[in-house]
Amino acid sequence: MTTPKKFSCGLPLLTFTAASCLGLGVLAGFYLKDHLSTTAKAPAPAEASKASAPVPAVLVSGDADAGKDETPQEAKAAVTALKKFLTATTVDERLRHTLGGEAMKPRMERYYHQSAEAPVTVDLIKFVRMDPNPELGSGRHCIFTLESKAWEFAVPVMLEEKPDGFKVDWVAFVEFKDRLLEKFFQAYREEPMRFHVGIQRAHSFNNEVPDIAGKDCFQISPAPPNPFKADALLDKSSEVAEKLRAQMPWETHIWAVVELTWKKQGAQQWVELKSVPQMHWYSLPEEEGGVPPKK
Repeated sequence: MTTPKKFSCGLPLLTFTAASCLGLGVLAGFYLKDHLSTTAKAPAPAEASKASAPVPAVLVSGDADAGKDETPQEAKAAVTALKKFLTATTVDERLRHTLGGEAMKPRMERYYHQSAEAPVTVDLIKFVRMDPNPELGSGRHCIFTLESKAWEFAVPVMLEEKPDGFKVDWVAFVEFKDRLLEKFFQAYREEPMRFHVGIQRAHSFNNEVPDIAGKDCFQISPAPPNPFKADALLDKSSEVAEKLRAQMPWETHIWAVVELTWKKQGAQQWVELKSVPQMHWYSLPEEEGGVPPKK
């Protein structure tokens, strides 16, 4: 596997337990056809670098068109919560609008120790879908995409309704906004990481990888519209490989949480698909024992 240009930044180790669903297929349709066939550019800086950054003027889709707001009535509370999440200036303020409650605080504090506790500058919020009866979870799910002049691609975000209001899936939001999957593939690292990805079987012709004929290849991609793609390998004799071959016939695309790890043998390095903990996207971080993320 050809190693992409290096990135000089660390990455958070994210841990998950299944809770509810970001929408298996909610994000699968939009942008996928037009964007997954091109090569992504290097990720741009994701969050304001100065805590003194001004609170952004957040526009909802339709605001610029004669003052018309295109967000449906049932999603008004969700978009209000999302705006408060984005314009928060401290961890505690953002935590009030974050899915997972106090369990998220150590991870968020670790993350924002490396990234200023500043508002997230967003130019446009577009409503995608409201799921009143999700298969997993305890409340309605609302999906938006966020657009910013500072980002190359729009970023999807999910909120779940709780008794005290809608809460943002911060884990997936940071992963997509900061383009962590791409950064992981930039260079070898010791720690494994988990990601929300699209995954499908693929062919690998990288003969530089030892025993390539004895490995299955899976193409990994982040949330659309980001078109980045990369290959992860897996020994065909492993239990994980046998299960995936049964669950994923050729030309089957699945949205899942995967755990990836770098492997090396001599001068050769490649990314291995270590496990597939979930065959759906939305997860809550572990309440205990989880490792706080680092940027």
